[in-house]
Amino acid sequence: GDLAAGVQLATSASKTPADPEALYKVFLVWKDVLIKRQQSAILKNLASSMLPHLEATHNSFDLCDISSWLRDWGEKKLARRLWKAAKQDPYDQCVREDWLKQEGASMTERETWRAFFRL
Repeated sequence: GDLAAGVQLATSASKTPADPEALYKVFLVWKDVLIKRQQSAILKNLASSMLPHLEATHNSFDLCDISSWLRDWGEKKLARRLWKAAKQDPYDQCVREDWLKQEGASMTERETWRAFFRL
């Protein structure tokens, strides 16, 4: 059915040249299903393929969210790449919420002010 078609597309995402923006739209539709079913291999493929689009659009929220899920599921290497891109906007709500978990320390006062002024 529809889920099988979506899974097939997502699984092959990193193996075929694709439009990262189109993959992002697929991700938005299937996001809840992927997370609920903990489809780490599929999310890893999608994240790798979407990374250029998410970075180019400065989408720190989704970079942070995906990084957190992958980290929790043991995909640490890709999670670190996504987090590095996400934390470029420390004012993003997800980044601020996940800072301690991802960095192992709270945001410093300097980092908080830099985020506030978007420096």
